[in-house]
Amino acid sequence: MLYTGVVENRQDPLQLGRCQVRIVGLHTHDKAQLPTEQLPWATPLQAISSAAMNGIGQTPIGPVEGTTVLVSFMDHDQQIPVILGTFGGIPSAPKAIDDDDSVLPIDGEPRLKDIVLRTIVGPVTGKQLTFYDPENGKTNLTHGLKANMKVVGFGLTDGCFIVSIDSPTQITISELVTGYGENIITFKAVPTNIQAVTESRLRGVLTDSNGKPVLDGSGTPVKQETAPASPTTAATPVQNETNTSIPTIPPAKESPNSSKSSEGIKALIAACDKVGLTTKEQKCTLLGIAGGESRWIPQNESYSYSKSRIKQIFSFLTDEEAEKYSDASKKGISRSEFFSVIYGPTKRGKGFLGNQTDEDGGKYYGRGFIQLTGKANYKRYQDMANKLGLNLDLVNNPDSLDNDINVSALVAALYIKDRVPKGTKETDHPGYFYSAKKAVGVNSPDIAAKKLQYYEYFYGTQATGSVDKDAGAPPAAPPANFDGTPGPSAESIKRGTDNTGFRDPNNKYPLQDYINEPDTNRLARGIIDGTIVEKKDANVKTGIPKAYDSGSWDQPMPAFGAKYPFNKVYETESGHVQEFDDTPGQERIHTYHRSGTYSEIDANGTQVNYIVGDNFTLMERNGCIHVAGECNITVEGNTNIFARTDANIEVSQNANIRVGNNVDLGVANDMYVATGGDFLVKAGGTFKVQANDVSVLADADLTMQGTGAVSMKGDTVNVESAGSMDLLAGGTFSADYSEGQFGNGAAGATDVSALELTPPAAGDPQNPVVPFLIPPERQTEELAANETPEDYNTPEGRRASKEQEINGVPGAPAPVASEEATATGGIAGKQVPVDCKIIYTTKNFTNDYTISKNFSLGMLIDGGVNGKHKLVDQILKESPNSAERVFTVQEIVCNLAMSAQNILEPYLDVLPGGISGYNKQWKISSGYRLKGVVPTESPFSDHCKGHCFDIALMLPDRINKTYALVQQCEKIVKYDQIILEYRFPESVWIHTGYKPTGNRSMAFTMVNDSTYKRDAKGMPAGFFLVDPIPPKAKKV
Repeated sequence: MLYTGVVENRQDPLQLGRCQVRIVGLHTHDKAQLPTEQLPWATPLQAISSAAMNGIGQTPIGPVEGTTVLVSFMDHDQQIPVILGTFGGIPSAPKAIDDDDSVLPIDGEPRLKDIVLRTIVGPVTGKQLTFYDPENGKTNLTHGLKANMKVVGFGLTDGCFIVSIDSPTQITISELVTGYGENIITFKAVPTNIQAVTESRLRGVLTDSNGKPVLDGSGTPVKQETAPASPTTAATPVQNETNTSIPTIPPAKESPNSSKSSEGIKALIAACDKVGLTTKEQKCTLLGIAGGESRWIPQNESYSYSKSRIKQIFSFLTDEEAEKYSDASKKGISRSEFFSVIYGPTKRGKGFLGNQTDEDGGKYYGRGFIQLTGKANYKRYQDMANKLGLNLDLVNNPDSLDNDINVSALVAALYIKDRVPKGTKETDHPGYFYSAKKAVGVNSPDIAAKKLQYYEYFYGTQATGSVDKDAGAPPAAPPANFDGTPGPSAESIKRGTDNTGFRDPNNKYPLQDYINEPDTNRLARGIIDGTIVEKKDANVKTGIPKAYDSGSWDQPMPAFGAKYPFNKVYETESGHVQEFDDTPGQERIHTYHRSGTYSEIDANGTQVNYIVGDNFTLMERNGCIHVAGECNITVEGNTNIFARTDANIEVSQNANIRVGNNVDLGVANDMYVATGGDFLVKAGGTFKVQANDVSVLADADLTMQGTGAVSMKGDTVNVESAGSMDLLAGGTFSADYSEGQFGNGAAGATDVSALELTPPAAGDPQNPVVPFLIPPERQTEELAANETPEDYNTPEGRRASKEQEINGVPGAPAPVASEEATATGGIAGKQVPVDCKIIYTTKNFTNDYTISKNFSLGMLIDGGVNGKHKLVDQILKESPNSAERVFTVQEIVCNLAMSAQNILEPYLDVLPGGISGYNKQWKISSGYRLKGVVPTESPFSDHCKGHCFDIALMLPDRINKTYALVQQCEKIVKYDQIILEYRFPESVWIHTGYKPTGNRSMAFTMVNDSTYKRDAKGMPAGFFLVDPIPPKAKKV
């Protein structure tokens, strides 16, 4: 017999691809009677093309929790189920078992970006619109509409919005229409920033004693008199429809000084209008980029780098110079002194960034909302501003970019206007933003994400409607009115998944954005809305310049013309995609990585490789490239070519080489230059030649001329003429001689014609410094199996330490700290009590179980509740000298809740990006652990009991940033231990432990399993910056 069932767990302890399936007709829905963990494990049937042994063939992994599967049994007792396949459908949101199921399961249309309705024939006059459906006769038309949604249609202004939903067929809008007929109206989502826009509009408004706005006779709020523009006060933006739709306050918790940032935002908006950036897309682009660069407060370029970091960024420095100028501010080196070396011509070559002297390098360093660097750029944007009548003097007053908010804003706006490629559509959302972000320069992933986040905040709409998928437990949605008591999530209670089976117990699937639409992939159905095609379209690169002013080239628009049923799509849980499209005339092969990197072959056979990260091509043998047509290579940064043997370059026609600054050509041995025609050289400055011997042979005439003095000197000077020799002096001629004839009409020299050669103009170098990305670390938890001195004082810890020693390096240097910080003992931290009463009555814990305001249970466990660290009772020791006892699941979850509310929640104030930076800028590298999963786990590890978390940054220069972060973290929490952990070669994380009682307030550093330093009492103490991290010494 065949049965259907629903997968409730796929975390197979044997890793055979088995799933626990609740089978319709055999199993009850009631988890109290049949919990998920007691369901039988169903083995997936594999295709005949898969060997299904020794790793040969396809991996039998595919279903997710909530997948409907077809099941049969291998035995008469129906105890050995086999999964034969999966079912798709049109999913609806799961409901609790006692909900009314008399209504249709599909309610409404599939969720796409916009809602489109048709107004009645009319004519209609007033603010109320009535809709009808002439094709299908539906009457519940306004379902899905909300107040404040944007209304787009014939005869309506850009600022029209919904005031109220009046009936299933009628709404009231913000504008009056007269004689309005039948029209198609598009409704766009409510702006995500509506609250910030409202708050911005109310700032500066007069209020009464109750805090309510004072209104004039027309009902308009009365504004306070605005202060005139000054170096610290923004010019007032023009009050038009576009400007008033943009918030003038920064996003919450995204600014070190909200008041200053608000002034910066207003100054930037005002500057846009002055330089001709008038669309909302242009203004929000500038605000997004400026926020990522400077948090809307003009900045001076940073100049404090560790030794390792300064070599990464400024690789031209010698080791001695890197040592001298690292941590410059701490050594008393001024910003000007530092940048006179970094940007001066002595180290970077004559004219680098337009700097003629080292003093220029120290004068024209990066300043402003968007860092403007180099004398040439200061002059460039000064000239641009003055052509618009803005009267800036940046060359003589470079500090105005930092100390005058309106000057800085004007330059930032001009920079965007100048850098965005011509032809970029000014109203393209989000295309204009992406084009500008690329034009400004390459950022690390965290800064790029911030710029996009800020752009979306100011614009009020997501950049694309595509869904970002993730295989992990999603960040918890902050529960409404959270009172600090952990318990099942609101969604779990709503769906009944805390006690009801036949659904995903973690409330992740079906994904909310795919409710009420076919499970068949959107790409397979030919749909672009909400897919990766939108992301690809938004990131198309255009206007890439060719060499020698020969034009530019554009990346072709991503090919997509799929029609159902021709496109075969495979998409993974995290959003990787493969397409094999057989649509007639649109045949494609496409491979896409969730980061945005992809390779696509279109119907013409054209292949586009788009890489958002770094690209490495390594060949162990020969490599050959043949281009039958034109080849264009444009590099924004430095180009380095190193041939370790011979280099042979042949050009069959012309070769044009133009250098915008200096050329330094060195040849260790001989150099030969042969031309079949003329050889012309023109120098605008000095032309010098020095050699052991200099010989010049002219097959015809040899003519030399100087407009000034001509001097020849040698031990012996011989001048021989086969015929006549003429010496003609216009003045006195002096010579010592034995015999000579003079004054008989000597002929003059032949004039040399000036060369009509023009040197190229100075270049416009981009000079981006783009460090290579660092791939995610492997085996993060294995590194952290033992972290504390107590952990290492166990058999397991000693074994781990010995393994590090065995794998160590003979004669490895001892770790050396370049900086030290003293801990405060957590005196400013506040202990938050946690009520675990609901936890102790819970039997079924799910990934979305609410632990704290911002954290769910699945976020605290690598792999989730039923993953490799399965949430089960554990037999552990409370301390090194205590007896083993059982730690129940409920006790462990209670400990996790106390640790999360006392450690993680306060940390969000200092972690980069707060909760929005989770798994983007920082991660919980280890939380709860099941003893035995991580080798050499300590028998009393706080991880197994839920008492601690490890936090790791996912940013460049993470050693220095983690050192700075741990000092911030330590000041704001009560803790048992905070350990700054280093492991060779580049691993660094912060271990924080918390207990409701008996916290020891120990803050210290460990390097490669050893305490770095102890205090006078022999206790581990202090945070130390160790960069680089040396390997552990190997004993021989």
